Amino acid sequence: MEVFKSARVRKTGPWVPSFNVAPTDSVLVVAEINGVDWIEEMTWGFVSPSGRLGPPTRTLINARAETVMSKSIFARPFLAGQRLLVPATGFFEWKQVPGSKRKQPYFIHSASGEELVFAGLWDGTNEQQSFTIITCAANEMVAPVHDRMPAVLPQDLWELWLGADARVGENLDALRHALHPAPYDLLTMHPVDRRVGSVANNSPDLIVPIEPEGSVLHDGPSQTNRQQALTLFEAHG
Repeated sequence: MEVFKSARVRKTGPWVPSFNVAPTDSVLVVAEINGVDWIEEMTWGFVSPSGRLGPPTRTLINARAETVMSKSIFARPFLAGQRLLVPATGFFEWKQVPGSKRKQPYFIHSASGEELVFAGLWDGTNEQQSFTIITCAANEMVAPVHDRMPAVLPQDLWELWLGADARVGENLDALRHALHPAPYDLLTMHPVDRRVGSVANNSPDLIVPIEPEGSVLHDGPSQTNRQQALTLFEAHG
């Protein structure tokens, strides 16, 4: 993947493709640490503040772009430069099937076949690091399936996102501006097998197109479940 080419590898191990990455899984990301871009393995999901003194109460897998600076659990790493890139082949969202109680999963990916890179934040120590993915309003392509989507960063913003000092006003404005919906023609989508709803399933056929049940894409956006699983090139399953 292009995003990995200029980064150093901090950890070594049997990296294998994962086609159904879920919250709390370990994922390969790119983060700038002490001025160097590193490929790091981190856990998907911040522990909420209420869980710091005891068992975690929930995992924060997403941070909303509109409020990322108003919540201390996200604002602190944002301003401290603990921002990262999450490379992925795509992501899944679910849509209610009209006239049915069933939901249909969709695989949303780059129309060109290239990888997507999501904006994220990381926190923790060298022994245990976790990350969250920043989301923004859905663009016109994604909106019929869901009203939110990951903030996708084009390559010309990767260096800014990783290294800019957010305490400088113009940098902060540029970082905030980067968190907007992706262009309509960047993405495409297709229905996939419902087996993707189980983390026990993890194979290439999970992203293969299938025939959808009913006419799913033309009845406007809906509120669907927020379990957002990613499909990444390399992560420990």
